Amino acid sequence: MRNSVFSLLFICLFLQNYAQQMDRVRRVIDTLASPTMAGRGASGEGDKIAASFIADQMAEIGLLTHQDSYFQYFYYNINTFPSEPKLRVGQKNLRAGYDFIPDAGLPVVHRKWKQHFLDSSTAADSVRLRQFLKKASPNKALVFHEDYRKKLLLKNPGNLQQLDRYGAQIILRKQKLTLGLSDRQEFQPVFDVLASEWKDTKSAIRADANPSLMMQYQSANLAGYFRGTEVPDSIILLSAHYDHLGRMGDSIYFPGANDNASGLSMMLELARYFKENPPRYSIWFIAFGAEEAGLIGSKYFTEHPLFPLSSVRFMINLDLMSAGEEGMMAVNGTIFTKEFSLLENLNKEMNALSSIRKRGKAANSDHYYFTEKGVPAFFFYTLGGGTAYHDVHDKASALTLSRYPEVYKLLLAFIRRLQGS
Repeated sequence: MRNSVFSLLFICLFLQNYAQQMDRVRRVIDTLASPTMAGRGASGEGDKIAASFIADQMAEIGLLTHQDSYFQYFYYNINTFPSEPKLRVGQKNLRAGYDFIPDAGLPVVHRKWKQHFLDSSTAADSVRLRQFLKKASPNKALVFHEDYRKKLLLKNPGNLQQLDRYGAQIILRKQKLTLGLSDRQEFQPVFDVLASEWKDTKSAIRADANPSLMMQYQSANLAGYFRGTEVPDSIILLSAHYDHLGRMGDSIYFPGANDNASGLSMMLELARYFKENPPRYSIWFIAFGAEEAGLIGSKYFTEHPLFPLSSVRFMINLDLMSAGEEGMMAVNGTIFTKEFSLLENLNKEMNALSSIRKRGKAANSDHYYFTEKGVPAFFFYTLGGGTAYHDVHDKASALTLSRYPEVYKLLLAFIRRLQGS
């Protein structure tokens, strides 16, 4: 009877702690992906609001600071959309973020064009295509499906040169719209539009947009640490970027719940564990800024490190941590084979995830410039879940977090094993 009571009490305490942890995770993700954060970009300075929130979280956890501050400032150029861009075909007004996305390097534009629609029969005939493109003009906007560019236009450099003679390009996308960021404004307006929303192939096109190129915009990395109890000169580095794509005007914003409020929340949860369980090695936690603008914050850190990079035993970079139904990917898994084998074995022992996949070197997140400096690193992202990415649909409410606890436990076990505990 006593054992049964003890087991029941243990289960109740476990479920209570689990529920408390996931409630906290949800609150952090909800906050970072909320309209208040304005997409955590330069537009509306949502990244600064997010950075302040993260600094408060680090202080609450008890992370130590470097020279009395979590902040490491840097500057970069970024094209932003302080007002909502407008696009109309005939009498139909398209919705920014939902029906169309402007190219990240969109210049200021207020004008109208005749529509020059490239149909499938013309795209399939090289002779007709050449004749079609000869009619290019600054008074026309070329409208074409994305497949035509991939299969035909890119094969002929002369055709690509003809594209520059158009006043604008409208690229029709089959499935989803994805926003990027740019440090410049291009000479030609380009818009991505959902093909399902482009029924009118004859009417004139009107665009009005006032993007602002912000020069030397200030952003920051946030860094804190726990000093190791036994081997303080060796470091485990955990990182996650906190920035996202910002907003377009006052009402259209890109929440970035999975990318990367989820990764930031995971980093903070791991920090909370090591607050209560002091690590053997020193552990640094870094929230990078301007990842979406080209890994700018992490590159700056490697050029202005707060500790010798040679002292890093291993780096773990976290991004897209909300899923896991189909396992997890380890970028650099084919390079650091010893650590990958350790991770695989831990996953099998714990029966945590269905699979751990691996790939090679990739400049797709903040680990990249560290590995270029000789720091061994994995970039982890979970697999499965929804398709929302770099769009207005990446909302906190869409995240199931169904495998979040398993990912957390696996990462924790991996970190502990790396430091020999």
